[in-house]
Amino acid sequence: MSFCKVNDGVTFPLFTKSSMKGEHINPLFAELLELSGNPGLTWNFNKFLVSRNGEEVSFFNSSVAPEQLEEKIVPLL
Repeated sequence: MSFCKVNDGVTFPLFTKSSMKGEHINPLFAELLELSGNPGLTWNFNKFLVSRNGEEVSFFNSSVAPEQLEEKIVPLL
């Protein structure tokens, strides 16, 4: 992940890149997509909202700003 340090000045630990779709999809993304009923991720900054008990999973595409999710988070807490 040195490109993030060089290009963006990132100093915190990063995870390894992982596949969001296809044959090598990360198992976490595969499970979230299945639970949310979403057919697939389309672009950067897609969001999943998972209830505290993990029973409810909602998907929001990249056009939804994080601030727009605030009203959806409160009932899950």
